[in-house]
Amino acid sequence: MAPDEGQFGLNVKKDIACDTSNIGQAPNTDRPRYNLKRFPLNFLNNNKHIQDTIDKIENELVTNKDINSAYTEFVTLIEKEMKDTVPVLKTPTGPSSNKRKKSLRKPYWTEELTSLWNKVCIKEKQWLKCKNCTNLRRKLKQEFCNIRNQFDKLNRNTKRKFQLKEQDNLSKLFQSNNTRDFWKYIGNIGIANERRQNIPFKVKTDEGFSSDVDVVLDKWKTDYEKLFNSGDNGNFDNNHLDWYANLELGFEFSADSEMKYLLR
Repeated sequence: MAPDEGQFGLNVKKDIACDTSNIGQAPNTDRPRYNLKRFPLNFLNNNKHIQDTIDKIENELVTNKDINSAYTEFVTLIEKEMKDTVPVLKTPTGPSSNKRKKSLRKPYWTEELTSLWNKVCIKEKQWLKCKNCTNLRRKLKQEFCNIRNQFDKLNRNTKRKFQLKEQDNLSKLFQSNNTRDFWKYIGNIGIANERRQNIPFKVKTDEGFSSDVDVVLDKWKTDYEKLFNSGDNGNFDNNHLDWYANLELGFEFSADSEMKYLLR
């Protein structure tokens, strides 16, 4: 009898439970945050401690051939020096420290948008953290997409209502012929609030825009020096210069006349 040459297939499906209860919450850690802006000069100044660590690292690499232990010795040295010499930043406490702040450039932003935005962030973290469960990951992604669509819709509607309100206010001011308040109101909206106070360190050259220090300073020098008359300018009015140098005042200065002038 001929053997059966039919092919058989077997699909095995296994779901793994993922704990998503702690996803999106701030990690509970006691790791200190150091103030690196006040880095001390005596950091790694203990020669004996440094030499002992070097000996331990060489022993782990040469004798035990354990690079992980050698790296652990190095990390221990740095952590101890940071703890002993570098000041620690104070961690803010209280209800205000847990608030997620959105951009202050959006004048239409509301508490409802903030609440919905926080939910979007939590759902996104839950979806990205789940790696093993296919069905659960698909479910979390769908939940994230749904809450994100709700946020986008609310954000568009809120922004549209705010813009319509601003247009209505501008129209009323324009019709009232109050030009002062009209232009003052315009100055408080739009790009006026986004103007930078500092001068941009960038100039336009023949090749395009450049932020190179030497190029910018040289460009500023050549442009601004044209605003002033140089001493060897042949077009300068010599007659006017002579007249100004020989100009005589109509009266003589004295202490009394200066005091009378200042007290006017």
